[in-house]
Amino acid sequence: MRPKSRAEGGAVSLHRLSETVERIESHAEQAAAELAIARYEKEIAELEAQIKATDETNHTRTGFGCASAIALAVIALSLALSESNLAAAAILGLAAIALAVVVYRSASSTEATSLKAQLQGRRLKLARNRRIADGEPSPLS
Repeated sequence: MRPKSRAEGGAVSLHRLSETVERIESHAEQAAAELAIARYEKEIAELEAQIKATDETNHTRTGFGCASAIALAVIALSLALSESNLAAAAILGLAAIALAVVVYRSASSTEATSLKAQLQGRRLKLARNRRIADGEPSPLS
């Protein structure tokens, strides 16, 4: 048998070094993912609370708007039926329709939509970091 040359021995050593570096990188990536998981869970809880508060505010506004539109429509109808002032009835009827349209269009605010998009992004990042923390390979590797 021929003895190993220095170059062959060096290749083996570099291979072991490479494996060690890969294991260290993997552990570092898992540790970073575990830290990120806690941060994303906190951010998700905060976003959910903000969305709930925004939705409650929107529901309150929508309720008041609908009640006002209905009140205007009832007043317009009673004026029209009494034939006392058809012009006022027509104006109030149109105001009720306009108010109903405004309420309908403002029911989903851009703030709530933006918060929901942020929430979806955080959930995706959380899922990715959970896979990394569980030892699955990163899709970027």
